[in-house]
Amino acid sequence: MVKIPGKSIDPKSTMRLNLQQLKQQSIQRRIKGLTILEKVMITNKKLLNPDLIHEGAILVWNMGVPFLNNANRKHIYKSFLEVVKLLELIKSNNYLMRVNFHLEIAKNDIADDFLRRAEDHIKKAILLDYSTLKSKL
Repeated sequence: MVKIPGKSIDPKSTMRLNLQQLKQQSIQRRIKGLTILEKVMITNKKLLNPDLIHEGAILVWNMGVPFLNNANRKHIYKSFLEVVKLLELIKSNNYLMRVNFHLEIAKNDIADDFLRRAEDHIKKAILLDYSTLKSKL
């Protein structure tokens, strides 16, 4: 769904879309894909299959990478939270992935002035990975 390009012609005006409109169309498809993956991760919670959860976490991360900026971070927040909960539930030993999810959630919480929640996620990230410098966190 994300890889397939959208229509380059506007159905209402029958005019060719400009680059800005095509980019917006791509972002909307990616957001829809993240929403679908979020629902899939909720289903994975019922199955409790670690392989499926890891695969889903990697898919969510790859779909969310373009949104790792201040303007679009809100689109990935719920999906990342769901993934973190599932990875904690199965006690995943993929610590680097878990740390990255926690840090991105903390960045969003800081941007929204939820400093206490951000602090909790940073503490969880530090507990998972002591090899990361505290100054970098």
